[in-house]
Amino acid sequence: MRSVALGRKNWLFINSDTSGEDNAVIMTLLRTCEILGIPPLKWLKEIVPHIFTCQGEADYKKLLPYNYKNFFSE
Repeated sequence: MRSVALGRKNWLFINSDTSGEDNAVIMTLLRTCEILGIPPLKWLKEIVPHIFTCQGEADYKKLLPYNYKNFFSE
């Protein structure tokens, strides 16, 4: 919750509901990494190249933080 409080002033200027939802998804993924003990920046660096090669929902699910250790080396 600390990150939510820290960003509160910046989020005041999100101009659309979609932007707010996108921000919430990103914050949730990064916080999930922290909870699982995965460095968020490392996770992002490893999954971004794979995003463009995903062919379906199953491929995207492999990139989620809770599947990270199963599909990527530490």
